[in-house]
Amino acid sequence: MLLSEKYKFIYLKTHKTASTSVELALEQFCAPPEHKVILKNKEPSVTEFGIVGARASMDLKKRKQDPDFFWHHMGATNVVNRIGEEKFFSYSRVTTVRNPFSRLASLFYFQPTWGKNFPKQSDSLAEAIELFEKWLFATPHNELFPYGFRAKSDKYIVFYKEKFVMTDFIRVENLSEDLQAFAQKHAIACKGKIELYRERDNSRIKKFKAHELFHNKKLIERAQAIDSWIFDLGIYPDHPLA
Repeated sequence: MLLSEKYKFIYLKTHKTASTSVELALEQFCAPPEHKVILKNKEPSVTEFGIVGARASMDLKKRKQDPDFFWHHMGATNVVNRIGEEKFFSYSRVTTVRNPFSRLASLFYFQPTWGKNFPKQSDSLAEAIELFEKWLFATPHNELFPYGFRAKSDKYIVFYKEKFVMTDFIRVENLSEDLQAFAQKHAIACKGKIELYRERDNSRIKKFKAHELFHNKKLIERAQAIDSWIFDLGIYPDHPLA
């Protein structure tokens, strides 16, 4: 999560959408000139220049109760509760988005990298699809996947009081161009192009592509339900092969 006092924007960070790369690129405009960008910053930075949320804080669940604490995947409601509706809605609000089928496939392959109890991924497409389907439909208290390791929507990040509250979005598929366009639109002063950090790329561990995993109507409809708000933007097809 970022907030820039000078350029009047708030960045809300979604999951598996190159969001860390964009966050790191925009961080410099939310902090003092001498600020150093640190990937695993454990504490938020709150200054007259803006806010940089913590990305690697310990005891995150407990610290979220602190009204002065800001963190990376913070939802709109939590941000509003801390800075107020008037300020929140007077600033531009930007997030990153991605083709939902690709996002969910990426999330499926990424979670085992930080979840020791996540079931082992198979080299067999049939077995991978079987596990993927269980993961896609897992409930909060399922026995197979640890708590939090489910296919989840980012709606809580970009919605406030049941309304979509973002004014801008940056597409993964057009990352650099969209980022530069956002900077130009909001008169963000920088020398040349904003540098993009390539962080947390899990493409090497993806054994199967999204269109292979979403092999039937049932799974496709599940993706449409989970990421309905992204489909509603009208920028992505409703089928993985479209």
